[in-house]
Amino acid sequence: MSTAVRSKIIAIVTTILAALTQPSLAQSVRKIPPDAAELHLQPPSANIVSELRFARPLSRNEESAIRPMDHFKECEDCPEMVVVPAGQFIMGAADGEPDNSSDERPQHRVSFARPFSVGRFPVTFNEWDACVAARGCSYRPSDKGWGRGTRPVIDILWDDAKEYVAWLSRITGRSYRLLSESEREYVTRAGTTTAYWWGDTFDPTRANCAPDNRELFSASTSDLRQPVARALPVHSFDPNPWGLYQVHGNVYDWVEDC
Repeated sequence: MSTAVRSKIIAIVTTILAALTQPSLAQSVRKIPPDAAELHLQPPSANIVSELRFARPLSRNEESAIRPMDHFKECEDCPEMVVVPAGQFIMGAADGEPDNSSDERPQHRVSFARPFSVGRFPVTFNEWDACVAARGCSYRPSDKGWGRGTRPVIDILWDDAKEYVAWLSRITGRSYRLLSESEREYVTRAGTTTAYWWGDTFDPTRANCAPDNRELFSASTSDLRQPVARALPVHSFDPNPWGLYQVHGNVYDWVEDC
C-alpha cells in the first residue's frame, strides 16, 4: 500500500489565502478487486475499519477487505484515510468556465486503474505537531494567532510536506506521499463534472473564501472594516460526495508534481 498527501490544486480552488499552504493524505490500495472499483459514489460500507479497530497499520486481511468509501487510520496521530474508487475523469476547465486560466486547458481524460486512499481532512496542526514532537518534522509553523488543534497546518514549504509524509511512512511501514495534481482534482471532483463539486457557482456556505463567508472574523482595529480571512477547522462545511472535507477553499495544499 502506498500513501499520498492530499493537496488542493489551484486550478479549481478560489481562495484569498494564497500565501498559506498545507498538505493532506492519500493511499494506493492494491488489493481491492476490480469489480469493486467504480467511478460513481457507492453507499458507505458498514466495514468502516477505523471504527472497528485500534489505530495501527492495516494487516493483510484488513487491506484485502477494505472497499471504496471505507475509512481507516494507521496510527493514533495519523490522518484518517478514505478509500476512493478507481475510475476516470476529465481534468481541467471547460472553455468559458468562469475564473479559469490557460494552464487548466486543454481538458483531457485521466484514468486511475486502482483504488487509492486519501486523507479525509486536510492535515491539522494536531497531526503536524505530533510529527514535530516525534522529531519527524523539523519545522513548527506559526498559527498566526488563529489557533492550532483541528485547523489546517499553514505556512509550510513543499520540503516540509515531504518531511511529514516521510515520517508517516517510517512509523506505519507504508509508503505515504503527496498526491499528484491529477489525483487531487480527481478526488476533489468526486465523480462530478462542474466547476465545484456542488455546481458551477461558488457558494460561500460550502467553502471558506473571503469576503462573502460569514464565518470569517472582522478585524478588531476600528479603522479596518473589511473582513480578514483566517483558516477554519478542517471539519467546517459539508464534505464532497466521497466524504472529503475542504477540497475547495480555506488553504492551498501542496502536490507531488508542483
